[in-house]
Amino acid sequence: MRRGRGYRRRVGCVEVSIDINGTVLHREIDPRMLLTDFIRHEARLTGTHVGCEHGVCGACTVQLEGVAVRACLLLAVQAHRRRLRTVEGMAAPDGALHPLQQAFHETHALQCGFCTPGFLMAIEPMLTRAGELDDSELRELIAGNLCRCTGYDSIVRAVRLAHARMAQTSELPASAPPGPSAPPGPSAPPGPSAPPGPPAPPGPPAPPGQAAVSERPIPGEPSARPDRPPAPRSRPLRRAPVALALLVLAGAAAIGLRRRE
Repeated sequence: MRRGRGYRRRVGCVEVSIDINGTVLHREIDPRMLLTDFIRHEARLTGTHVGCEHGVCGACTVQLEGVAVRACLLLAVQAHRRRLRTVEGMAAPDGALHPLQQAFHETHALQCGFCTPGFLMAIEPMLTRAGELDDSELRELIAGNLCRCTGYDSIVRAVRLAHARMAQTSELPASAPPGPSAPPGPSAPPGPSAPPGPPAPPGPPAPPGQAAVSERPIPGEPSARPDRPPAPRSRPLRRAPVALALLVLAGAAAIGLRRRE
């Protein structure tokens, strides 16, 4: 970074060099600056939107070293000497739209467009997996980005369309066909079997009047041991007669009247 004769470094600032969409930017910034602020105010790339600023809505999603990340949860110094890609870097140098952008346009997968850059940045690295997922799994995959307009149906159609077109043009890595299975090798001859061991000695006989107890409980049978007497059952409480209860209430009422007199 070249500096003039009258250059004076700002107190508390740090130097960062970030590769954004193929262009390396050198800046002196506050160490606490968020990556979203660096992208929008230092790089002047306003396609990255700021929504909740808590990493929930996904509107600020960008790609750091090819991985979708939330820019509002990262500091700009964390991207120092690393490769960053925003939505402005998806289109070709001649202005041709990315297949995912074109699919969003054709299937009307955007209305207000505020969440669209985050969706594009989050979906583009996952397009290779889109053909293996059904609609419910694909919805779960994009659930980290919120949209208040489309209801996600058109976004799912856009992902399907983009994946199909990129697979036809060989822009997606094709899965290798399964090779021929190897013939089975000769089986090893069976070795000599070990001689059977001596039988286990029988246990002590059960005392007279008692049956032998099995170690494993029988399903549906109580697991109480026969050498323990069964627990005595509690006797049901007898209900007080209704007449006795009425007499007690009448006596209490009479005592209360006498005290008042």
